[in-house]
Amino acid sequence: MSKLCSQLCTRVQKERKMPVTVKDIAKKAGVSHTTVSRALHDNPLISEDTKQRIQQIAVELGYRPSAAARTLKTNRSQVLGVVLSSVDDPFFSEILQGIEEVIQGSGYSLFIAAAHRDPKRESEIVQAMVEHRADGVIICSTSFGEEQSRQFLQYGVPIVVVNNQAV
Repeated sequence: MSKLCSQLCTRVQKERKMPVTVKDIAKKAGVSHTTVSRALHDNPLISEDTKQRIQQIAVELGYRPSAAARTLKTNRSQVLGVVLSSVDDPFFSEILQGIEEVIQGSGYSLFIAAAHRDPKRESEIVQAMVEHRADGVIICSTSFGEEQSRQFLQYGVPIVVVNNQAV
């Protein structure tokens, strides 16, 4: 399995193209990156003609706004983390389906990980979600304890624990 993962990672790295940046659009449009940024954010300081031209170039180049840049600017990632203690438990799959139904159309994405009933792995996953600036973490676990909850609340990230029998 690790050989397969290694091969996949190598292939992805070789095939991955660099994302189009605001500077790429600016170069093609013959304007500053500030002008491009303003045009893409519908700033009234930019004329309608310039906005349309820049937006057309952005579409042609396949520009996609950077989620990381948005997170830095707004301090919101629009990502919710979900930690499942097990992927083979139908209870947790129903919970996950309910979460997806609730957030559908909200602009949020889910970052889902399974701990495979390993409490240490559970904590590591929650830590990774906090480090990746998840706006909140839902932990579907029977073992996530009060001490772990306190540990992660210090980061100011809302945490919801579902099916907790450890407390």
